[in-house]
Amino acid sequence: MGLIRSVGILALIVVAIAVAAFGISSLLHSSHSRGVTEAQAEQFVLNDLKQASPGANITVINVTNSTLKAGSWSVTVSVVYNPTSPCPTFLIEGFDYPAVTLVPSVEVLYTSNCEVYGLADAPSYVISAAPVAITRAYDFGNATILNYIGANMNSVTAHAAFYSVLPANATPLGTQFNNTWLVEYSAPGAPTSLYVLMDKSGTTLLGMYSVSSPKI
Repeated sequence: MGLIRSVGILALIVVAIAVAAFGISSLLHSSHSRGVTEAQAEQFVLNDLKQASPGANITVINVTNSTLKAGSWSVTVSVVYNPTSPCPTFLIEGFDYPAVTLVPSVEVLYTSNCEVYGLADAPSYVISAAPVAITRAYDFGNATILNYIGANMNSVTAHAAFYSVLPANATPLGTQFNNTWLVEYSAPGAPTSLYVLMDKSGTTLLGMYSVSSPKI
């Protein structure tokens, strides 16, 4: 009699677990079936990336309706690691949430380990992002650039900006530059900051100059 009672209790426990599991599964399925809003999808992707890479610069580029599933969203983001270092890592990732959960469905790596990928296509290659310009300037192997970075290895920072027109009076070189990237290297305590001018395809260094750092 005790054995029958034990078997009955065990059966009830198994049934209860099965019912609970089915309820959770149904809830999750129902949530995915209903989909999420555009803002929710964007926030889920951002939160997941920021948690995985707290030091990265993450920017949403575009959010559109998914082509995989109704109620899902295609979220495209740019991710930059060590954005002001002489060799940042830069990639584009695409997510389809919640259709493909938070696993990237698209990933394009532009720079990593001081290398610009796809540069073999130059001069048709066009640098369209600051991390690529910064990496390419380093990748030239120019002695002046490498010496400045080497002398300030632990503190040097790099920034880049693109100018469709850089007037002659904007730099000490006294020449107008068109469609040009200007990369700046600086470091606390360094006597000068170094500026490097590069064409938009990253094939030519157009010039460079130093400016005395302000005394504090």
